[in-house]
Amino acid sequence: MVVHISEMAFTGMVLAALEAFRKECYGLLLGQRTREGLVVQYTVPYQTADRHTSWVRRNEPAHRRMEEFLRNLYHLNLIGDFHSHTERGERKALCRLSSVDRKGLETNDICLVVALNHKQKYQPWKSNRDGSLSGTVEDFFVKIGAWYRGQNGCPGRAILFCPFAVGFTWK
Repeated sequence: MVVHISEMAFTGMVLAALEAFRKECYGLLLGQRTREGLVVQYTVPYQTADRHTSWVRRNEPAHRRMEEFLRNLYHLNLIGDFHSHTERGERKALCRLSSVDRKGLETNDICLVVALNHKQKYQPWKSNRDGSLSGTVEDFFVKIGAWYRGQNGCPGRAILFCPFAVGFTWK
C-alpha cells in the first residue's frame, strides 16, 4: 500500500508532535482512498486527547461528534489516525506500533506514527527502505511510518510518499 501525504497533512502532523513534545499527540487523517492506497490531504490534531509521555488516548465523546460531522462530507473521508512517540530520557522514541496500537488498528485504515527524538546531527529529509520518511526539523529528528491492517488481519507497513518533505532543506 502506498500512502501519499500532502504538504498540509505533513505540516499538521509534525507541528502536532512538536507542540506536544514530551507527551504524545493524537489526530485524525482525512483524505481519499485510491486503487493503489490512500491520499492523506489533512490532519486534525485532537485538542482534548488525554496525553502522557508514553501513551495518548482520544476523548471518545469528542471523537463521536467529529465522526458525525465527517459523515456529512462527501469530498473527505476519515481514513485513519496518527500519533506520536517521544523520547523519554535516554530511551529513544521508535517509529513502530506498540501492542496497544496493533489492537486498535482497524481493517483498511491507516495509522501513522511520528517518532520524535532530539537530533544528534542535521539529516535531510529522505524516503527510507522500510517505507518511512525521516529527517530533522529544528532540534529534532523525526521519523514517520505508516501501518495498515489488510484483509488477512495482520498489520503491514505502507510506503509513504511526500514530495514536499523529501529533499526539502529545513533551516
